[in-house]
Parts: sequence; structure tokens; C-alpha cells
Amino acid sequence: MSTPIDVTQSSPAGHSESHSRAIAVIATLAVSYVGISMAFTMPLSISIVLKLEKIAPARSAAVLSDMLVVASLCALIPLVVIGTLSDATTSRFGMRRPWFLASLVGIAAGSAVLAAAGSVAAVWIGFILVAMSAGTGIGALYAMVADQVPEALQSVAAGALGAATVAGAILGLFLARSGPTSSFFLFVLPALFAVVPGSVLLVVVKDRVQTEQVKITFRTLLSCFYIDRKRMPSLPWLLASTVLVFSLLAVANSYTYFLAAHFVEDAPASLTDVTFKALVLFNGIAFVVSLAVPRLLERVGHPRLMYGASAVLFVIGGLFLLTASSLPLLYVGYGIMGIAMGLSITLYMTMAMKVIEPSTNPGRDINLASSSATVASTLVAIIAPHIVDADGGGVRGLVIVAAVMTFASLLFLPKVRLS
Repeated sequence: MSTPIDVTQSSPAGHSESHSRAIAVIATLAVSYVGISMAFTMPLSISIVLKLEKIAPARSAAVLSDMLVVASLCALIPLVVIGTLSDATTSRFGMRRPWFLASLVGIAAGSAVLAAAGSVAAVWIGFILVAMSAGTGIGALYAMVADQVPEALQSVAAGALGAATVAGAILGLFLARSGPTSSFFLFVLPALFAVVPGSVLLVVVKDRVQTEQVKITFRTLLSCFYIDRKRMPSLPWLLASTVLVFSLLAVANSYTYFLAAHFVEDAPASLTDVTFKALVLFNGIAFVVSLAVPRLLERVGHPRLMYGASAVLFVIGGLFLLTASSLPLLYVGYGIMGIAMGLSITLYMTMAMKVIEPSTNPGRDINLASSSATVASTLVAIIAPHIVDADGGGVRGLVIVAAVMTFASLLFLPKVRLS
């Protein structure tokens, strides 16, 4: 079993060993993140749609729209509070591992309920359990980053987790595209992608142990959503800008099918093919860019300027989606937005780690900072039903609203001061 990373070691040999251990931990966390991302996003993007089409075809669109909102909230709440809960955990197995283990059990149980579901109510129960468990697992992973990764490697960790996010989405897309539509394949297999590497993480990564008893009250949990502006004055501005930047990303990810429908008049299979290609292009480019960002930061610096550039690229990509007169131009728009996504998903966590001040609750602080992407998805899920109808009409109006929000992020970004 590995030993905790000691970032205070000063000898060359100690520094080299600590650096290697940190890289190994980052890789293990990233692989686990891929699994959890896949277990959450694959059911949301395709598996539940197919399940609802079988058991409630007349209500599938409405139910799915409601699930998008509820799923985002169910993932958001544990993502934020798990930092505080794990900071106060005094288990001999560590502070983060018990919560991560609970998330794996919850994902497995929720996926089993979804696979066996024969009613809309059972689908709701199963997916709420998966969403809450995924939020718990991601929260525990981010808290481990705060514990295990030295400052010099924080941008590397941000890049790895950013790449893991899109890797899970890409893997889910290919499985959904090429595999059968059995319940095992649609629900149980994605859960295994989370449980197997997650179990490896539980064995090989040694956790911090908290011995001091900390009382957790309802007021303590509410304080998870409070930002101490005296201690972290830049964090509110970073969160606000990130929610706005990620608004257009959320629309592009969730409404590709309707955006592509404008160009496809053939059978639904053709539309599905276009949607698949656009999302693979979008996430594939984002994956490559996210891996390159840490090295780019080392050479160029200026993460705030680069983050602003990602917002501008999102808007340019959105303009292509709105004005494209052919499928190639639609793909160009998704390619540009893929560059923006790769930049933004890495840079926002890199900057968050710089604006968070050291404290006795590192898990709470980093999880609060990481919640902004989920808040953006929740916000879009709440707004969308008022603009987009069940057949996808009005989706361009949603793109316009999201593009304006993303561009408005540039107003908040100058207020972010990085240490």
C-alpha cells in the first residue's frame, strides 16, 4: 500500500520519490474519475432514454427533462457537503475512503435498480441513487486531490481530472453506439467501470486519518455553501464566471441531437449518426487539449487570460452552431467548442486551487470550488424547458441565451486574483 505524500520533503531523493508518488496518485484518481463519470453520464445520455421509451413512451421526454434537473441537484448537494463530512470523519480507514466506498456501493445498487426497473418510479429511484452516489464519489476524489497532490503538481492534477471527465463521456458514447441494448450493457457495465478501478484506488491510495472529533450539525452542512470572502475574496468571482462559461458547454453537450436535426432530413438513424460524430469530435478535441494545458501553463502562464480565451472560443463555436448552413460548419462549431472545453475544464480547477487559502477544511473548500460546473448544468436544465419544446423547437434560442451568459463571464473574470 502506498504511503501518504509528504510535500515537505526537501532532499533531492525525497523530492523525487514524493513527485513519483504524487503522479501515481493522480493517475489512480483520474482512472477512477473516468469510471464514475461514465456510470453517471451514460445512463443520463442514452440508457435511461431507451428504458423510458420501453416503459413509458408517451411520457419519456417530459420525464427525462425532469430527471435532468433532479439529477443535477442530486449530484450537486453531496458534491459540496461531502468535503465537510469527510474533513470531520475519524474512521481508522481514513477521512475520504469510507465515503468513496459508499459511493461505489451506491452506484452499483442504483445501477442494479435501473437495470431491473419496470416502472417510471423505479427509474427515478435508481437514478437518484446513482446521481447522489456519483456526486459523493467525485467529492471524495477532489478532497483526495487536496490531501495528496503538492502545489507544484496541481495543474497536472486539474488536467488529468479534466481529461478524465471527457474520457468517461467518450467511452460511454462508443459503448452506447456499438453495443447491445440489454439492461446489463446499458446499466451494469458502466457501473463496473466505476467499481473496479474505484476498488483499486481504495487499496493502493492511503488516506489521511483524522483523530480530532468534530461535531457536525445542520448549520455546519449549510455552511458548506457559504464562501468566506475575507479568507478567499476571489473565489465568488471565479465561481460566478465558471457557471457562466460552462452554460454554453452544458447546452452543446445536452442538445446536440436537436441542433443536428436542422441539417438532417433522412431517417432517425442518420440523425443519430450526426449526433454521435459531433459529440465524439467535441469531447475528443477537449480530451487532447486538456492534456496539453498543464504544459502550456508552464510555458506561457496567464491562466486567467487563457480562461477568458476559452469563453470567447465557446461563443465563437456557438455562433457557428447558430449560423451553420451545412453539416461541415456544424462540426467546425463543435470542434471550436471542443478546444474551449479542453481549456476551461482544466483551467477552472487550476485557478480554484490558487484562490483557495490553506485551511483545516481542505475538502470543503475544493469541493465548493469544483461545484460550479454542476451548478451550470443545473441552471441550464432549469431554464431549458421554458425555451425548448418537447420536439426540440427553440433550441437555437437556448444557444443564444447560453452564449450571452458565457460572454458575460468576462465581466467577472478580471476580479479574480490568483496567488
